[in-house]
Amino acid sequence: MKISKKYLKRLVREEHRRLFEDDISTELDHLRSNIDDDKAHIDALEDDIKDDREEMERAHEEELRHEREKHESRRRTKSRLRNIVRRTLTEEHGDGDIHLHVHHHSDQGDDDREDEHLAAEYGAEADHEQDYQDRRDDAGFEVRQESRRRLALKRQLRKKIRETLRRRIR
Repeated sequence: MKISKKYLKRLVREEHRRLFEDDISTELDHLRSNIDDDKAHIDALEDDIKDDREEMERAHEEELRHEREKHESRRRTKSRLRNIVRRTLTEEHGDGDIHLHVHHHSDQGDDDREDEHLAAEYGAEADHEQDYQDRRDDAGFEVRQESRRRLALKRQLRKKIRETLRRRIR
């Protein structure tokens, strides 16, 4: 059977149109049938996101609860230690002789702190021939303060050098 070139071209065009038309209609049918599946997939994703959020919130609440318990445990431990110290001091010194003293140095000057330090370390002023001013001079508090200031300045200088080097490296 002989087919002319013209006839062959016509057959190819018709077949091409038919395939293209079937392709579009078939694709539309597939899209319509997949809409429900896509909606179900989106719903599942939304549920997963909701579950993940709830899990993160539970983990955060658990972490906060753990931190509160840890803080409460530390507070109880400090309280127990204080009670043990009080009982021990009461046993050693009797009921009336105990003196728990908390030092608040915010109102004190350097001389007051130094006098208190000397009294705690070497005894009260009444036990010595020198007054507190002479004792402070002999103890060399000025030298200590000067060396503390020098150390503080060195620390500040080191810190500035490190910061400068870090900025230059970046």
